[in-house]
Amino acid sequence: MCEITRDLCNIEVKEMYFEDFKEIDEYDAIWACASLLHLPRKVLIKVLSNLASSLKENGYMYITFKYGTFEGIRHERYFIDFTPETFRKLIKEIPELEIIEEFESNSSIKTQNNKHWINFILKKEC
Repeated sequence: MCEITRDLCNIEVKEMYFEDFKEIDEYDAIWACASLLHLPRKVLIKVLSNLASSLKENGYMYITFKYGTFEGIRHERYFIDFTPETFRKLIKEIPELEIIEEFESNSSIKTQNNKHWINFILKKEC
């Protein structure tokens, strides 16, 4: 995906683990669609804090999680699911991020019928 983006958009693309984000005030926005859901809760809190630091003032972040309360191994991979309430509780641990929009959606992948998602748009408040 990084190679395709680099070639099509002719821009610098970084391939890295979320845990390796260390930039400060670098990005206008971060798109993390169905990717942070593979991090354990303690790691997720640290990563969200690092991502918040990586955002410029008034920067935005889009993130999605499967809707629910499950946390653990599912289909040989780690998952953490959220409801609006459980995510609101978690995000309070990162005071510089504010939820500005949340909405639910269904999977667009035909093999994932009945997969429900929770989506959040966050803003970095300084």
